[in-house]
Amino acid sequence: MHHSEAFPSLGFPSLTECIPSLTIHCMHLDMGVYLAFCPNRDSPMSYDLMVFEATAAPKARKDFMLWYKQQTQWSEVHGYDDPKVSSQPLRTWFMEMIESFPPMNGPYASDDVDNPKVTDYSVGKDVIYAAFAWSQADSAFASMASIAKKHNVGFFDVSADEGAIVFPSEFESFTKLAAATGQTRRPWWRIW
Repeated sequence: MHHSEAFPSLGFPSLTECIPSLTIHCMHLDMGVYLAFCPNRDSPMSYDLMVFEATAAPKARKDFMLWYKQQTQWSEVHGYDDPKVSSQPLRTWFMEMIESFPPMNGPYASDDVDNPKVTDYSVGKDVIYAAFAWSQADSAFASMASIAKKHNVGFFDVSADEGAIVFPSEFESFTKLAAATGQTRRPWWRIW
């Protein structure tokens, strides 16, 4: 059942109209309706970062954000858990990254479900999107940016407001700026 069909006669807006970051699944049970709320990729439930094939991405922020939105529609014709579909630089980045942050799914999936470093990767041809536990934000940011620089791929801080978009030639100035400003990663709900 689609969420908007759940209460058609009440005249209230659907929950996803009120809270766009929710995907809602409704299931009828003998005792009534059970609602399961599942955050989608736009939700702050995880700390999200992305690496990208620099030769495929537009440089201007506005154009990049449109390209990013298109990439995260996940409309390529393949599964999104295997790096074999990615460019060589993204594959080598992935193989090194999973040494510290193992994947949740796919051919390299971790069996350790209690490990907070287990990460949900969405692997496309030109992007790899990583959703980390918030407890891993600082180390995930440092590892992802460092390994991106090493493998000559771009880096995008998805979870930050106006997050940094860093192309390979820009890593030196980005690293210096982050160090000078004492930039740290915080959960969206922390204000200190």
